Amino acid sequence: MVKISIGNYLLNNLNNGIEDDILELISSDEKNLKIHKCVARKSTLLDLLINNNDKGEIIQVKLKYDNHILNLIRDYLYLDFIKLTTYNFKDLFELSDYLSIDDLFILIVEWIFSYNLTIYNSISIFKLIKSSSLYSSKYMGKINKFIYNNLSKIILKSDIYLLQNDEYINLLKDGDLKEITIFESIKIWLCEKQDKKEVFEKFLSENIITPGLLDTYELWHNYFPYLESLNIEISADEKIDILELSNFKSQNRFNYKYDYNKYVWAINLKIKDTID
Repeated sequence: MVKISIGNYLLNNLNNGIEDDILELISSDEKNLKIHKCVARKSTLLDLLINNNDKGEIIQVKLKYDNHILNLIRDYLYLDFIKLTTYNFKDLFELSDYLSIDDLFILIVEWIFSYNLTIYNSISIFKLIKSSSLYSSKYMGKINKFIYNNLSKIILKSDIYLLQNDEYINLLKDGDLKEITIFESIKIWLCEKQDKKEVFEKFLSENIITPGLLDTYELWHNYFPYLESLNIEISADEKIDILELSNFKSQNRFNYKYDYNKYVWAINLKIKDTID
């Protein structure tokens, strides 16, 4: 006699039209998937709906995910198995979080960090975790650590545009980045925005970028032409000031904004100032 699990037994019953006590999940493409209530209770949300259903009506839950994703979720509830790929993990992450299927949710998160996290998708993973119930968990700390450890590469990847203003500015301020890296990243981040000129001018006024810390070659061939493309006017005197700082930076080997800020701080010290 061949033994099968209770999950396989119940799933086979559904496939053969044998329905006991069930509820239905409705996909975005209007397909109904039936699940036994005893299995659906693995989801905290579905368990709550079952407990609050006093009328004895069939519970129907409409979800914004397609039938394929819902089938994967249903199969996991019955069989404790799921195949994660780079194409389905995001939807499964969001849906398992929404349905509060905790064991599946953590399984997906661990899979992301073990097999799928790279410098190319780290920003999208950051946004995914931040928008979930894991916002204040150890996983938020893990993704932040990964980003900061690889910031000079990540800050130049195309998905940087996903960051909101405050998220992006915090990365630029907190990271130990060369000015050319900051400048190139800003151009990528601004690429899809309508208010490029206003945002770039704000970055200048708040010293998010210090153009004088760029090399002279970059100023002439990259920075000044970029200002012109944004219709940002710059006077001859302002150009001279920027170029003078660039030459001064090269002579004193200021490779990072931190070096320059430390120098400015030092030359402004007064005799009675206290050094922390």
